[in-house]
Amino acid sequence: MTWTHSHPEKASHACSTPDVVIVGCGRWLRRDDQAGLIAAQMIEKSPPSGCVVVGTEAPTTDIPNLVENVQLLIIVDAARSAEGHPPGTWQRMDYWTHKDHLAQRCRTDTHTLSVDLALRIAEEMGMLPPNVWIYAVTAEDCGYGEELSPVVARVIPEVTAQIESDISEFRAGREVCHA
Repeated sequence: MTWTHSHPEKASHACSTPDVVIVGCGRWLRRDDQAGLIAAQMIEKSPPSGCVVVGTEAPTTDIPNLVENVQLLIIVDAARSAEGHPPGTWQRMDYWTHKDHLAQRCRTDTHTLSVDLALRIAEEMGMLPPNVWIYAVTAEDCGYGEELSPVVARVIPEVTAQIESDISEFRAGREVCHA
């Protein structure tokens, strides 16, 4: 199930088409795996201008179809816990800087395989934007169920606020460069 909501009427005067796509990935009814989908829903309530907000359970097929002519792709997804990244923490990763790390991790973690594959497909097609940021929310429990674990539920508003702030900084930096 994929839902998309764009706000071309809120697009900035500098660009007539959306320049940022935000994709929340995950699986409904899989507790913390919903983190990306829920974050996208939160952002969709009051999205930054010029953004398209998408929620998807099938990033491999959806992401390559969303990124043409976009300057910034933001992906929000749950991630497996690892040393230094306990449940309820999050980090922003620049895909172009860390794509080898993402690919290595995906070989042993089928959870993130679809996001990595989607990005590799878009890259091979020459459609991947120059800026790709992945916000990984460390999950505690991805078993069956509707509710997020409390530690993940607490961090999602922080992640969405940071995404909105990062988009503002990204756009301010582009305006300075093009002035």
